[in-house]
Amino acid sequence: FHRNFAARIVGTNLEATADILAGDTGRSGTGFWMRRSGNTLRENVVVNASFAGVLINGVFSDDLPLPAFRGAIVSEPGESIILDQNPGGTIEDLEVYARTRTGLWLGTPAGGTDNSANLVARGLRIWHTDGTAVEGYRLRGLTIADSVMLGNNSAIGVTSRPDRQTVGILLHNYETSDVRIVDTRIANYFVGIRTPEASSSQIASGLPAAPTWIENVELSNFVNIEVPTLKYAPFLHAGKAVEIVDTLFKPIDTSSMLYAPEERLDIKMNYATDRRIPSRDLMGSDAVTVRNFNRSAGDNFQLYYSEQHPDFVPPTSDTGIGSPARGMSNQQLWNEFGVALAGSVAPCDTIREGIAGYACRIAASPPNVIVSTLRAVPQSAPPVLAVHRAAATSPASKLTKAKRV
Repeated sequence: FHRNFAARIVGTNLEATADILAGDTGRSGTGFWMRRSGNTLRENVVVNASFAGVLINGVFSDDLPLPAFRGAIVSEPGESIILDQNPGGTIEDLEVYARTRTGLWLGTPAGGTDNSANLVARGLRIWHTDGTAVEGYRLRGLTIADSVMLGNNSAIGVTSRPDRQTVGILLHNYETSDVRIVDTRIANYFVGIRTPEASSSQIASGLPAAPTWIENVELSNFVNIEVPTLKYAPFLHAGKAVEIVDTLFKPIDTSSMLYAPEERLDIKMNYATDRRIPSRDLMGSDAVTVRNFNRSAGDNFQLYYSEQHPDFVPPTSDTGIGSPARGMSNQQLWNEFGVALAGSVAPCDTIREGIAGYACRIAASPPNVIVSTLRAVPQSAPPVLAVHRAAATSPASKLTKAKRV
């Protein structure tokens, strides 16, 4: 898809479950929509689409027939093939703007959470959309690079309603792993980046997942990065991580706003409300590491929820994963069971301006970050565990791999 223009695409403007499961998400009002990634979109423009500029919906597309050759008609015998793992796709120089709910909507783009989409979105220009710039569900293997996402700072200040929250990049409450956001500017949203609530599951082969990696990003929003508490579901596996490297945090311009929210934070460790505790895994590892904060070399720290204080008493939970012993503090739980809220007891209670949570300094030259992902292999081959070793100051794109079968 090269140099196409789509405008005034009218649809239901709904993220309807029935449409998603049926693969018919184009009815919502989308400029370009596809059933899986693997395509190349270059220099396309979408304006005033009801729901999304570009939408890739691979939900339950394991048996999706793909063309066997250029010009094939997949409904004809012998002209289609079935692939569990389609090639990685590319989206380059996409521009989406005006009355559109989101610029780029992605749902399991590779057709399965255990398949890496290897999708690269580079040169996005998304501005003045109604809700988000990018939304993603069940992603594995996504890079957003060299992009600009601009909300309308006048629009987010026209109401005092706290529920009208625009978001630059929204990674939803399903397992999402190995997302890299690099060399990108995100400004004039209520929340700049909302990181995933989970990272791995039985659907994704149960392997430890790579972190959400945010590097050399410039953020100017009311809350620049929001980290939600780890989600619980029977099919999810404990643990998620976020790495924030060489990222610049700037204040948002409120001069044209009628209502400017009081909350203004660089990073928000957002502990679950009482209503959401039943759906949380409070004991699972939930790590956030910041390197070269505000591009100040050597300003490195680990972030903790303030509820990871030694004296805080985590709640029990009947439906999620909570404290194994009612009334015991984090320190008591650690001493007795080796568990604590978010996987550890905060080693400090340092408060930094612009950060909701504790910021505990770590070594200027930390050991290499080690994370694991599932490398794409042919369908007939066994899974391969790929161990990525990345120096903390290295660009995410320069990760080197040491593989172990």
